[in-house]
Amino acid sequence: MDLRHAIEKIRPSVVQITLTADGLSESAIATLGGHGRMFSRPIGSGFFAASTGAVVTAKHVVDALPEWEDRCRRLGATHIHTGIGIAHLMPGGKRGVFTVVGYTVIATDVSHDLAVLLPQRNPFTGVAYATINGDRVPLACDIACLDTTRPQEGLPVGCSGYPLMNIALVTNSGIVASSWTVDLGQFASSAPHELPDRYLADMQINGGNSGGPVYSAVDSSVIGMAVASRLAPGVEAVPCRVEDAGLAVIVPSAYVAELLDANGIAWKAASLAQLKM
Repeated sequence: MDLRHAIEKIRPSVVQITLTADGLSESAIATLGGHGRMFSRPIGSGFFAASTGAVVTAKHVVDALPEWEDRCRRLGATHIHTGIGIAHLMPGGKRGVFTVVGYTVIATDVSHDLAVLLPQRNPFTGVAYATINGDRVPLACDIACLDTTRPQEGLPVGCSGYPLMNIALVTNSGIVASSWTVDLGQFASSAPHELPDRYLADMQINGGNSGGPVYSAVDSSVIGMAVASRLAPGVEAVPCRVEDAGLAVIVPSAYVAELLDANGIAWKAASLAQLKM
């Protein structure tokens, strides 16, 4: 299915979870996987979920930031800033320039690997501009619509975000491979009760996709959030080797909505007639 329309609809809602470090040498930046004279790269992805500016991302992305900060300090960084990177879309093009704002973590859900961040400045309360080659370019931001119903297997989906430290939005696509839910009631009392409810998508994702929205190619409604790739044992006789199985692991939007509800944050349902408070 053609995803072009869905990508353009979801693009303004997708953000970076970004780390910037000053004072590093070019060799230190290269060690961190960057290039040039300043290290400023997305560590993960996220998306706007409310008009308050609330951003949903993966908890493990937020938890990883202190380790990144420590690595930068050990390599000589003099100043480190983490924040939410919001794109300014270039006139006539899709390459973004970003405004990075600080945030507060206002809610987490450990069992579903979710975190809600509140930016220090709400991008929805006023237009912010960057001056690029003499042009004033506004922020591009919108609220993603959540579809909390269980998707049909075979539904075409996309995942947009900032994997592998890409500073331009990257989209992968595939289908919902499994919308199976774990019913712990069918297990004995000795069963592992930490079994999570997840969807699987036949779709390649990479490090940095975590926290990004997985959405329907039909209407761009968000069915869940990318958190991992399913790994499989390698077929070659190499001890402990694992390979990417080509399956994306997705936290259902129902749990995103539950976390937002529990913290009094209004979110937009896939059907505009169902505004959830």
